[in-house]
Amino acid sequence: MAALRILITGASSFTGSWFACGLAAAGHDVTATFRRRDYDGLRGERVSRVCEVAAPLWGASLGNAGGDWDVVCAHGAEATGYRSPDFDADAAVAENTCGLDALSARRIVVTASVFENGAQTPYAESKRRTTAAFRAAGAAVFGIG
Repeated sequence: MAALRILITGASSFTGSWFACGLAAAGHDVTATFRRRDYDGLRGERVSRVCEVAAPLWGASLGNAGGDWDVVCAHGAEATGYRSPDFDADAAVAENTCGLDALSARRIVVTASVFENGAQTPYAESKRRTTAAFRAAGAAVFGIG
């Protein structure tokens, strides 16, 4: 099988870093988006590990990654303050789906999360609505939780 050009969002997360590294180990040409350059602690270690096997796109997210991809692995989600009852689900959904309508990819894979399985929090609601938007755009959705 020929290597695929894969864009992955959310590669700084625990699961996203494993996805990125696994796809690269399988021989694919992986590009990972990172919203910023300065990560520290465990997240910084994950970003360093991903950057050893994938091309980083700094300051990028789904909406401004550009490119013509064989597969987009949409794993990233706005999660700042996700434990707070004041988490802004509407803003998170807007951020998570920004650029979806203009995305140039043959396949879009969305990784759903454990947070979508019935939790009644604003963050869980944003994850459910984000997944629904991707599904409506024809993306394949895979649960990981």
